[in-house]
Amino acid sequence: MKKIVVIEPLGVSEEMIRSGLNEFSSDYELVYYADRNEDPQVLTERAKDADILVVSNIKIDEAILKECKNLKYIVVAFTGFDLVDIEYCKANDIIVSNASGYATTGVVELVFGLILDLYRQITNGDKSVRNGGTHNNLLGFEIEGKKFGVVGAGAIGKSVAKLADAFNADVYVYNRSQTDLDFAKQVELEELFKTCDIISINLPLNDSTRNLVNKDLIDLMHKDAVIINTARGPIIDNDYLAEALTAGKIAGAGIDVFDMEPAIPSDYKLLSAPNTVLTPHVAYYTAEAMEKRFEIVIKNIRSYIAGDVINKVY
Repeated sequence: MKKIVVIEPLGVSEEMIRSGLNEFSSDYELVYYADRNEDPQVLTERAKDADILVVSNIKIDEAILKECKNLKYIVVAFTGFDLVDIEYCKANDIIVSNASGYATTGVVELVFGLILDLYRQITNGDKSVRNGGTHNNLLGFEIEGKKFGVVGAGAIGKSVAKLADAFNADVYVYNRSQTDLDFAKQVELEELFKTCDIISINLPLNDSTRNLVNKDLIDLMHKDAVIINTARGPIIDNDYLAEALTAGKIAGAGIDVFDMEPAIPSDYKLLSAPNTVLTPHVAYYTAEAMEKRFEIVIKNIRSYIAGDVINKVY
């Protein structure tokens, strides 16, 4: 019998997973692993008999895929799919779909959570109160009237831009194609970095965006500017970002994504950089988003079985 293998937890209950996948039980055996294990040998053993493989943000590389002799379809329960070896899938006729759109609200809300923490010093204020301090040295800033740069105008970027506009910021957008955001000024990337007080990165990770925000762009930012990254860590040269923060070249950074998945090594430079708010890749991680994501997973599998694949990235 063919198999659907869910290789890791998906942020919803096992009961919900089994109930949701039950509609495919007449043709597929369901195999569900309730623990996250990133050991390649364990992942290979779990995945090797799958016809349909459901993953989230665990690396599935060529070495694992080569052992999956029956595999025809991968559902990535995530927006980004860079942890799956897409080139191998292309060469071996393995279709891949993602779950784009499930986390838009959560990601956008965290963008502004990070901005507000940096601007209003919420974390520092909490520490001050707990340590018997006052508001001295906790002067804040307002988003209203600031030049707000949005890098990437997909669904998330557009939502960030709209909310920035609601805060009465002056919105600037960089996007490879023309956008329909009539309230925003579309500019080249260098102009955005030179101009904006707040910069939000909202791009997928691919060959063209890896290390896109490098020394040259960071050096264009002015000393009162802050940068927010809830997209993918390797889009920014985080080592140089830490150096720029330490040197006072820019005012702050709110970072949810790194060059690796947390836990972050103790010598990672951003951990000791000043004026940072760091979160452990939680932008997508809300109860509502997990349920939306699983609904998309079910729709993706249903569409594949029906021969009309949706959310296809390859």
